[in-house]
Amino acid sequence: MRTQARAAVLGFVDPDSPDFVSHENGHTHIESAFLGQAMLFAPHSFWGGFSAAEQALIADWMRAATRAHATTFNNHLLFHALAETALARSTGEPWDRLRVDYALRQHEQWYAGDGWYLDGPEFHFDYYNSLIIHPMLLEVAHHMEAERDWKRHAFFQRFLPRAQRHAVTLERMISPEATVPIIGRSFVYRCAIFTLPCYLALRGWLPESLSPGRMRACIMAATRRIMDAPGVFDGRGWLTIGFCGGQDDLGESYIAVSSLYLVSNVFLPLGLPPENPFWAAPGEEWTSQRAYAGLPIPRDSSLSGDILAPHQVQWGVLPWEP
Repeated sequence: MRTQARAAVLGFVDPDSPDFVSHENGHTHIESAFLGQAMLFAPHSFWGGFSAAEQALIADWMRAATRAHATTFNNHLLFHALAETALARSTGEPWDRLRVDYALRQHEQWYAGDGWYLDGPEFHFDYYNSLIIHPMLLEVAHHMEAERDWKRHAFFQRFLPRAQRHAVTLERMISPEATVPIIGRSFVYRCAIFTLPCYLALRGWLPESLSPGRMRACIMAATRRIMDAPGVFDGRGWLTIGFCGGQDDLGESYIAVSSLYLVSNVFLPLGLPPENPFWAAPGEEWTSQRAYAGLPIPRDSSLSGDILAPHQVQWGVLPWEP
């Protein structure tokens, strides 16, 4: 699978390949960011499998992707920042500090409170805080916190408790029947709406109030509820546009079949070894299950805005990387 993944990447960054992805479509900064995530998550097992010449080719394509077009004034700032972070940490190639700085500072301005960020100048009640904003903010801040430009700002120490609070909110939104509110756009990403808790589990940053066994149980139940529905796959085995089955009308203008595979973010915890508490801990009833069964649950409260002291942050190493 790693060999196939690397071959696919080389195909879409090589101008001489029939699979080359041109920057003319205005969306390659998005693909560049997700490629950057792979480089940061697996610097040896994925990125290390490319030759120096291949890495240079990929870096050239990524730089062109982030510079080909001006980005929209919303979460797309983070696509640029993540790609630049991957260039900085993985390649030794030139990268743009300003794009990282702009994304971090602007999202600090867009923080609305209680674990929610605006998606641009306005608040959007959707799942993009989990899909994109929190995971990418944390990934960028995690890798860039020690840089001289940002060390004194302690971005990571501010971002982490907000992300943890948002994950708590998501867990409480999962009903006893393992359903979620149908709110906002991009529902065809299906289980990717759980990206944030899955990302926090992978990095070892779940809050203490979200036990690994409870988080695993509710995400797995919701995933089965969504993915086991009839019509999720077409006759050739490709995902269909929809949320719980084939529902073509849910697809926005920016959705293609390839977009649907963001659903694979729900599998991020598969990067953890079997003995990790996320897999080894006994399953637990989640909050709404207990509440509607008349069982005790903890009271909920908003995030006070306190900042974690640096010594409280656990800098985890991904389990498959030395």
